[in-house]
Amino acid sequence: MLDLDFMFSDKALSAMNDVLASYSNLKATNDARPIYGKSMTRLIGKEKWEKVNSEIAQFGTPKRVPDELRHSIILSDIKLVYYPETNTFKSTGQIGIGFVYKNAVSRMVTGYCDLQKKKGADVFSFYFELDANTWYYFNYQRGVMQAISSDSKFNEIIANEKEKNRYSKGKDDMPDYQYMLSTERKKNEFIKKYLGIDE
Repeated sequence: MLDLDFMFSDKALSAMNDVLASYSNLKATNDARPIYGKSMTRLIGKEKWEKVNSEIAQFGTPKRVPDELRHSIILSDIKLVYYPETNTFKSTGQIGIGFVYKNAVSRMVTGYCDLQKKKGADVFSFYFELDANTWYYFNYQRGVMQAISSDSKFNEIIANEKEKNRYSKGKDDMPDYQYMLSTERKKNEFIKKYLGIDE
């Protein structure tokens, strides 16, 4: 399980959730896995998780997502392999998306996640696709979160967001942060590098 909580456009995340919800053919996540239940219990408490899990089982979505789960993206099923030569964790196999913003998704997707520890500049990249023509890409490094999708609505929301709403001044030992629209070229470069495809 991987809890991703970062400053981002609520409207863009809601648009992404709407697209995810339209793909009813995606395989459901296995929320009965003991390790997932243990993680969720630690995150929101046993009573709340039992209620949420029961409502998902009965209705496909909880009546109300607890505040503790209203994070940007929660990956409910992800397997990471560590590569010491590059100090990197890479996902293997399909990835389960549990929650997006305040919505339960509970679907498996094809995707790639990469977390690299660099001196003074940790790098995080996450790409997933719903089919060959529908995809999303996120990349974070040096205080900047970049995102882009095949969905023009998602892109337009980010591109049209006022700069003051995309920027946060760092406090204490935290760096400044901002999010912005990425490029399809950057997404393609990530996939090629991830899959080890030479030019």
